[in-house]
Amino acid sequence: MKISEFVHQSLNEIAPAIEQYGFDNITTDHIINATNISRSRLLSHFGGLHGLLELVMLDQIAKCFNYIYEKTIPSKNIDEALIQFHRYRSEYIESSSLLQIYHKEKYKQSKRIIQLKAEIDQIEIHEKNRFIHNYKNLKKSK
Repeated sequence: MKISEFVHQSLNEIAPAIEQYGFDNITTDHIINATNISRSRLLSHFGGLHGLLELVMLDQIAKCFNYIYEKTIPSKNIDEALIQFHRYRSEYIESSSLLQIYHKEKYKQSKRIIQLKAEIDQIEIHEKNRFIHNYKNLKKSK
């Protein structure tokens, strides 16, 4: 199995464990049991629990923003585009149990959630700014 296939498969296999335990309560042992991979392989590919949780969230956010880009119809002004952006983001979050769990837990004050939230918030801000930038460039090219 190629490394990319292994990573993708691992992300899919960990999802039910996160749904069961949440981001704040999941342990390395939960992940090992859910994925049937060794602790050493988990550490070598993901750098540990935090790296894996971050990768799970990055995967979910990438899917969310792909959904937003696929659904957004070019509009005449940025306000209309941002309304679409927020509507499709909300739609995707409602369809993703992992993002629902993340958004419910992101206000917890545990060290794990605070660190994960800071990283994910930065990525979401970057992606929203990219959306606006792409929209403005699209508008200029018309």
